[in-house]
Amino acid sequence: MYNDIQVTDEDGVKATAEDLTILTKLHAKLLAAKDVSSVNFRLRAVNGVVYLLGIAQSQGELGKILEMVRETDGVRQVISHLQIKPPGSPAPTRTASPGQH
Repeated sequence: MYNDIQVTDEDGVKATAEDLTILTKLHAKLLAAKDVSSVNFRLRAVNGVVYLLGIAQSQGELGKILEMVRETDGVRQVISHLQIKPPGSPAPTRTASPGQH
């Protein structure tokens, strides 16, 4: 897997560094949060806009995540593509990608 850094005319390297700072803060918050299963979510930040992807286990979990993101310094906007797990659905399982153990 490769991570590509996109340098744009919109603040370039500075914006990329700020986005990495936002993501680091958010990952730490998610790992420390009670009643939040952080493995169910993916976060991306681009020029201060945070994109959320994943499936929340409940409305409460969804609300906690949105609040954490909105209260994080540097976040300008939140784009949520989060869904709430339908009742009776099996818990999500995570499988290792090729090359991971």
